[in-house]
Amino acid sequence: MHEAGHAVATWISGGHVIEFVLFSGVPHVVSTRAASHAIEAFRIASGSALTVSLIISILGLWGWRRSIITETLGLFALIEITGWIASALQLGDSQNDATDFMACTGISGFILGIICVCVALLGVIIIARSSRRRYRCALVPPRDTAAPSSSPATVQVLGRVA
Repeated sequence: MHEAGHAVATWISGGHVIEFVLFSGVPHVVSTRAASHAIEAFRIASGSALTVSLIISILGLWGWRRSIITETLGLFALIEITGWIASALQLGDSQNDATDFMACTGISGFILGIICVCVALLGVIIIARSSRRRYRCALVPPRDTAAPSSSPATVQVLGRVA
């Protein structure tokens, strides 16, 4: 999905993909046309941006459920964001999308790290809100309604909110 984001961004920005390597130690996309710094920054960021935005959208609409699918998607998003934060804070010594993005735009690693943390928090908020909306709770009186009871009401899950 990540490399597809680079390929789509290259196509949208008027370039042509001449090399698309997916199964390699260093997956990458190579385009034909040189671009301005802004277009190049868009192409660089699009791999992770597509991955993270799709995952947040899917989990935001579907809600967080304890399943292999949601946990795998969440892990992919976590890896993308963590990689950008680690690279922005220069915790590694490799060249990757985040270091290329900083070189292309001139943005400081500190600012990029803050932006990535904000994106991660926004994703958590979206997913948490969608999961919380999924079910509503209501106070339901106890089943024995013949005589007034002093027992507290019970909480019952009514189901999905329309």
